[in-house]
Amino acid sequence: MNVTRIVSKLLAPTILFGFTAGCRAPHPPIRLIVAIDVSDPAEGRLVRYASAAYELESGLGRRDELIVFLFGHGDEMVYEGPGIPDRDAFNEKIASKLAYIRPAMASPGTLVGGALRSVADEVASSQVPSCAVLETDGGVEDASAAFRSEIGRSLRRLRSSSKLRRLLLLGVDDEWREKWSAWLRPLGGLVVVRGMNDYQDLATGFVEEAAR
Repeated sequence: MNVTRIVSKLLAPTILFGFTAGCRAPHPPIRLIVAIDVSDPAEGRLVRYASAAYELESGLGRRDELIVFLFGHGDEMVYEGPGIPDRDAFNEKIASKLAYIRPAMASPGTLVGGALRSVADEVASSQVPSCAVLETDGGVEDASAAFRSEIGRSLRRLRSSSKLRRLLLLGVDDEWREKWSAWLRPLGGLVVVRGMNDYQDLATGFVEEAAR
């Protein structure tokens, strides 16, 4: 996978968004947790995930916290720090990581349960309102009772937190939307399940709404 191609293609559709984000009014501090599924290393998919991540996080300020995980056959944190409103800085600190996926991470078997557990850990440790985004096509090789139990434990932790404002499952293919909506039902109105073609209404104001 060519890192130069990925980074150069990354944010072409979001230049206007990046410009207007800097003009927003200040909001109370917030923690945004983004987990990006890298189990399918197709360049087009990863570029779309990175572009969406930038759209959603570019409204963060220096008092806010941004945490980014990559997940596949395992998960790892690749960024923890303030928001990154500058496109070039985002490319350097986050987007470039999508071009160098460790072989172990790309092994067959997408462990979404582990990613959701990491998200729950970050929400539990947060001192400020938090929202989370899982970018994934929604497909799982293992929908066993053990998997559903693991998801259930994370959802109970998230539901018990006073800090969680929203959980967005982004990029989910049509065939998986109903399944994920059912799995995440314990979180009620805090959950939104969207595909890559119908999330744009959430991009503008996502951070500000979660900070309320």
